[in-house]
Amino acid sequence: MLSCYYCKENEMDLGLKGRKALVMGASRGLGKAIARAMAAEGANLMLTARNKESLDALADELRGAHGVSVETM
Repeated sequence: MLSCYYCKENEMDLGLKGRKALVMGASRGLGKAIARAMAAEGANLMLTARNKESLDALADELRGAHGVSVETM
């Protein structure tokens, strides 16, 4: 769940559990943050970036932390 400053429960559900998402530029910066947020919501991911090593490390992290399917390209 994402943290929401204004929500009483301090969480919000974006309804992404089980959905598929493509995240480009996912090896760093905003792309990496978006991939982490979507994985935390339960979305299965396809990640792309120029840096294959960083991308693979992120994919392993997300699989382990959130139990989602993550493919890299």
